Amino acid sequence: MLSPGQLSAMNAQIAISPKGYVNWFRIRGGVQALEGRITVTIASNSAAAVTVKELDVVKNCHNPLHGTLFSNTLGAGPQFQPQIDFNLDQLLSVGQYGPPSFGKHPTAGGNFFAKEDLTLSPHERPQTLTIYVTTSRYCTFSFQMHVVTAKGVYTEKINDGGRPFQLTGVPNQADFTAIYDTSSASQGALQFVQVKPK
Repeated sequence: MLSPGQLSAMNAQIAISPKGYVNWFRIRGGVQALEGRITVTIASNSAAAVTVKELDVVKNCHNPLHGTLFSNTLGAGPQFQPQIDFNLDQLLSVGQYGPPSFGKHPTAGGNFFAKEDLTLSPHERPQTLTIYVTTSRYCTFSFQMHVVTAKGVYTEKINDGGRPFQLTGVPNQADFTAIYDTSSASQGALQFVQVKPK
């Protein structure tokens, strides 16, 4: 529970920048809820072209978290590039093809790498992958990217700065101790206000 002064200080800190927003929650053990978008920049140091053939997720899931919910309903905007979609609730989570918001692209669904060729040539500028993850549970997870090179298949581990990524579903909102929401705030800068869980 935040006092009015603490809530005001939090709103001031998170409005400074996207990094300030993320850091405020991160240093307090906050976990992204419902869905997460992870961007991964990849580059090759090989003398020959390499091809990314698969991206596997390694996960450990339990019941969703409770406590305090910060609900930001402002949305993420359109998706400009294809993304790899993972539903962590599926027994075998395979990265699905998620098309951009506009333009001519393959239909959504199916293995991402069956529809999207990802080859990195020598000295080519880095490319960015967008990974979209959803769950109704609480999951810690990381990825394994399989890359075909002239010397064989190489596996690159992807995690959150040396620790697993985290994502939680949202159980019945009435079970939360407190809920802070942006939809009830006045227009302008991002502001959380306290709402009743029920």
